[in-house]
Amino acid sequence: MKRAFTIIEFLGVMVVLATLFGLILPAMKLSFRTAQMKQAAGDATALAQAVIHYRQTYGVWPGSETINDDTVVAPILIVGTNLPAWASQEILPSLAAAETNDLAVVIRALLPDNSYNPRGIRFLDIPASRLRNGDTFIDPWGTPYAIVIHPPGAIAGRRVGWSDVVAFSFGPPGHIGAAADNLIFSAGVPR
Repeated sequence: MKRAFTIIEFLGVMVVLATLFGLILPAMKLSFRTAQMKQAAGDATALAQAVIHYRQTYGVWPGSETINDDTVVAPILIVGTNLPAWASQEILPSLAAAETNDLAVVIRALLPDNSYNPRGIRFLDIPASRLRNGDTFIDPWGTPYAIVIHPPGAIAGRRVGWSDVVAFSFGPPGHIGAAADNLIFSAGVPR
């Protein structure tokens, strides 16, 4: 006589499998989110370093003739379009006095084959999948990075150190506590 699974045994196996998946999936989500945050921090650091290397190579800040004067130490904000809703409400007012420039122009200057980069140096290596419209560098959540040249002492209440350039991601969608808690800064910014 053949022995088969009973309904009770089958349901028992399903409960065990569901419990295992219930324990594993949150850990996988957390590790994926952590990986995205590390990628955003690495990208922001690479972006800040590329801007600094461009400045060291050409003697001017990338992308605009209006941001070449180092005697003016007012902050210069470089952002893309389509920022998340919380960015304009809480973060950008702390940089309200900053001169604003377009991120796409700066990204074009950091890549070869354009008038801002006459030597054709690749200051930043960005995969095509991370560029929106061919010239806006986006974070893992699809939001453009931001750059601040001559940053003030703090951005959204968070100290940013004394670097000449700070790059950051606006972080994952949603809002975590204070606005500064969601920002992912380039290396060198105190945690």
